[in-house]
Amino acid sequence: MPLKPALWETIMAIKTKVPGASWLKSLFGRKERNPGFAWDVNVLSDSEAEEKQREDERRRKRSRAHAVSAKLAELGCLTAVFLTADMVQKGLYKELVRFYGESLPYWLMSVSVAFGLSLCIYIGFLMASKLSTTMERTSSYIAGWVCIFFFCLWAVGTSSWYAFMSTTGIPALEMQLNAAVDKLEKSVDQATHQIKNARGMPTAMASKAAGFMVRGDSEAKGGGATGARGAGPVSQSLEGAAAVLNTGAAEIRAAIDKADQDALKMREKLRDISAIVNKREMSIFEREAAFMAGASELRSLIGAMNSAGLGEMVRSTLAAVESAVSVMPTDGSKVGARQEAAIEQTRADMETIAAALRKILDDLQGSQALSGSLVETASLSQVVWDHKHNFKPALALAIGIDLFAVWALIFLGIHGLEKVRRSEVRPAAAVPAIAVPGPVKKKKARA
Repeated sequence: MPLKPALWETIMAIKTKVPGASWLKSLFGRKERNPGFAWDVNVLSDSEAEEKQREDERRRKRSRAHAVSAKLAELGCLTAVFLTADMVQKGLYKELVRFYGESLPYWLMSVSVAFGLSLCIYIGFLMASKLSTTMERTSSYIAGWVCIFFFCLWAVGTSSWYAFMSTTGIPALEMQLNAAVDKLEKSVDQATHQIKNARGMPTAMASKAAGFMVRGDSEAKGGGATGARGAGPVSQSLEGAAAVLNTGAAEIRAAIDKADQDALKMREKLRDISAIVNKREMSIFEREAAFMAGASELRSLIGAMNSAGLGEMVRSTLAAVESAVSVMPTDGSKVGARQEAAIEQTRADMETIAAALRKILDDLQGSQALSGSLVETASLSQVVWDHKHNFKPALALAIGIDLFAVWALIFLGIHGLEKVRRSEVRPAAAVPAIAVPGPVKKKKARA
């Protein structure tokens, strides 16, 4: 018996029900369908049908917006990935060139490492996020995203650092070289400071020796100190002290002249090193190599100054002065009171000169001790790390590019999860018509 037309309008679609599950799994996990059948016999009014059409239109617009956003995220992610790959390649290649020089194998290695790392970030992260949508167990889903998170930290940290080195490696190395030049200048100042301390000593010694000679001649001819002419303990002490001081002054003056020549060479070499370090026409690695060669020569000059004989001359003069003081008579029974006073004055003058020589000798030994390590070698990563506070915008740029790529990948992963969820859990579909066969018309047989 055929059904009435009014009954056709009361028959609704079959709805698929999904049994209850945990919130996290219902949101992200794949679920098995357990269909149940519920016959909805409610008839939609005209307003409800129009509202349903508007809702379907809004849903289609949201789907198109999601698709456009996903495409833009993919485009931005690819742009960020290739930009990061280029920056990582430059940073890694600079690190290799600094120690091994320019070479095609090292350039190819830097290219393969940079693009391999960047593609692993993109492909690995994106595929992992897509594979996570097929995980049926919640524990597997959480474990997968935890692994993705830690992989993200490593990848972003590594690529961001080499990207940061690509923009700051040369400026940081130039800062390091200028700081090393300043250190060399301080070392030269310390090495030449010994000349400044000893420069006035020969004049003082010669002046004191001249005074001793005048007093000795006066004592020998007129007995000014003792009242008796001729050679005696006082005149002998004065003549001996004058001879020691004259000899020492001549030796120290010759050593100072030699040290002055070495100091002039050091100043010229330091000026050449400073000019090369700031010569922008040369590459930074050529400037660094020239700096290392110049610093080695400068260290040799400082060593030559330390061994030029100034310290030895001061030491030998000090020994001679102390010896001259020690042979002066101190027994009051052999000399008179006036002679003893004159000898004591000479001894005091010699002790003053000996104290000044000891001070110069201590300064010389200190200068030699401070001239050890003039240049400290460090990797380019260490140099950049030491000067990172000077390049905060570049650091923010390097980190931001990678974080944008990661953000885009996370967005794509969530978009894929939502797409899967919408495909698995759908709202009630539109009411389909159930085809029921009506009366069958018999065809007339042909004659």
